[in-house]
Amino acid sequence: MRKITLALAVVVLFAGGGLAYWKFRPAEKVVVKLTDKDLRKGDAFPHEMWSAILKKYSKDGFVNYKALHTDHADLDAYLGFVAKYSPQTHPDLFPKREDQLAYAINAYNAYVVKAVSSQDPIEGVGSALSRSKFFNGTTYPFGGKDSSLTDWEKWVRETFNEPRVHFALNCASLGCPRLPAEAFEPARLEEQLAREAKKFVNEERNVKVEGGKVKLSSIFKWYLQDFVGKDGKKSDLPAKIKEFGREAPAGEVEFVDYDWGVNELK
Repeated sequence: MRKITLALAVVVLFAGGGLAYWKFRPAEKVVVKLTDKDLRKGDAFPHEMWSAILKKYSKDGFVNYKALHTDHADLDAYLGFVAKYSPQTHPDLFPKREDQLAYAINAYNAYVVKAVSSQDPIEGVGSALSRSKFFNGTTYPFGGKDSSLTDWEKWVRETFNEPRVHFALNCASLGCPRLPAEAFEPARLEEQLAREAKKFVNEERNVKVEGGKVKLSSIFKWYLQDFVGKDGKKSDLPAKIKEFGREAPAGEVEFVDYDWGVNELK
């Protein structure tokens, strides 16, 4: 009976999307070769490497994952820095909030691109089970400490209290904010976050007024409290969207289904 019960439980967990299933499995650990270059206090983190990769392999927010699958040396080199240094393990290299947050966003996005481009064939995170493994069941090295993408995102949200990160962090899906063809840079971070927020809310797929209703991306539902505070309601979202640069009338708010298709450049 115990064996049957366990088997049924596993089936139920899989049917439910696998989220709980991965909690009972050891995480798959991504190993990245650390850079042999030493960064010292006062040195800038080489985000220009990530910018060069994005300019070469992305366009209009879509990524040429197939090309990166075979030509990934530059991406691996950048991730060698990400894996060796982080604000948590080398705070002297990230003295300002902008230094820390720019690293956090770029590191997340680069690991997502690496994970998807490593797939053969490219499938992205279209199924609930693949998403569970991708975001929860796999760990990546950030400055020598391993973290799942979900835990990394949680650290970013709790540490910086910056709702606009949801317009910057990219999960390789069509429902995500478009991936800009440049790294987020500490000196320009405020400008870039404002730009990406305005871009996101002005896309009809994310914010649409129709029939007296405001139809919003599910991102606003999943992270509602990040946008309107612990005591906020979804009816408060139009006012917040206005702050980001889009007029949205007060009214009934609905959330549209998220598109988990891969943001692959065709």
